[in-house]
Amino acid sequence: MVPTPKASKLLQLPAELRLLILEHVFAHERSPIAIGLPSAPWQGKPQRYHPPISEVCSTLRKESLPLFYEDCVVILLLRFREGRGQVRHWIRHVYSNPAMCTRVRKVRLQYFEECHRSTAVDLDMQELVMRNKNSWLHPLTGRPLRLLGQIESALSEERTLPQASHTDKATLLQHLISIMTAPLKMSRLMRQESMANLRLHGYTDFDLRFEYPLGAGGSYNLSVLAPKIFGGDAAKQCTQSSLLRVSRQLRRETLAMFYRLNTFILAVHYRRARAEVDRWIDVISSQPDISMNLRTVTIKHRFGILDFRGTIDFDLHKFVIIGPKLWYNAIPPLIRKEVESIIDEAHATERTHDVIASTLRRLVDVLGVEPPTTSP
Repeated sequence: MVPTPKASKLLQLPAELRLLILEHVFAHERSPIAIGLPSAPWQGKPQRYHPPISEVCSTLRKESLPLFYEDCVVILLLRFREGRGQVRHWIRHVYSNPAMCTRVRKVRLQYFEECHRSTAVDLDMQELVMRNKNSWLHPLTGRPLRLLGQIESALSEERTLPQASHTDKATLLQHLISIMTAPLKMSRLMRQESMANLRLHGYTDFDLRFEYPLGAGGSYNLSVLAPKIFGGDAAKQCTQSSLLRVSRQLRRETLAMFYRLNTFILAVHYRRARAEVDRWIDVISSQPDISMNLRTVTIKHRFGILDFRGTIDFDLHKFVIIGPKLWYNAIPPLIRKEVESIIDEAHATERTHDVIASTLRRLVDVLGVEPPTTSP
């Protein structure tokens, strides 16, 4: 018998109090929203950019998303082929909702993950102006780049309309995206053009899909952030949502969702990180509610490979190794057989919090460095 879930006490609060709680949550989470990142090829879904609180029910989604977009910078990444479809879906979703459309003000059309000169357009969607015009001028001659005139003419035409509706703004964004992606359809690009960067050439679809999500796994501490590109570590510790600090009741209700929705990256190739991972495993092994909701874990092993071959993805819900085995030849055969035997043994047993904790400990012992010795 599956127990009937209890109604969340957050929904039983008055709407005014719920809005105050949501404003408190999003007041500390004003980092830019990146839309258009590639998905993991074996998962077949884009990376999540909306907060987990919006996935609880339709009522909280309707109340939280307009507050989430208040004074937040939305970055629309145009570099990845599959990411452009995600960008088009976001434009249709947001600009079909008037409550959300009025809150979206700062939008950045950007090619690369790290913003470079003349590769991003900062837009004020309420005033319909370009906020970084100076970066689109040649640093020596002061001449504007060719695409700058097309972008400004599109914005000026939209400002001449008596009252720009939500549909008109969505059409404007689509038009600006087509202007900025037009150089990609050319066989050659001149270096003085706005998007003329040699990094745009020579990439196959395989490289575009694998460069970001299979970069480096994790940091020297635990991290739920997406990894940096080309093996750069995300030097930030695991940060939980500020919603968990509102009350004990909300913490009990949302902590399980926090562990179920996020992918945890265990960096065990460094002694200091190995000690942090051991402490984290001790915490989840003592709390069955947390360990039973742990789904995906990526382990960054100790065998000296700093690119995507140095990470192994584990599904702790089904006890399988997910993704293409790009790490297969990066570790010794004996270690590889031991890792596979650990997963096979866990897959053959019943899934309990003790099995999850013991499987994690065994994987960390096999793939990680020796734990630091404590001085007497």
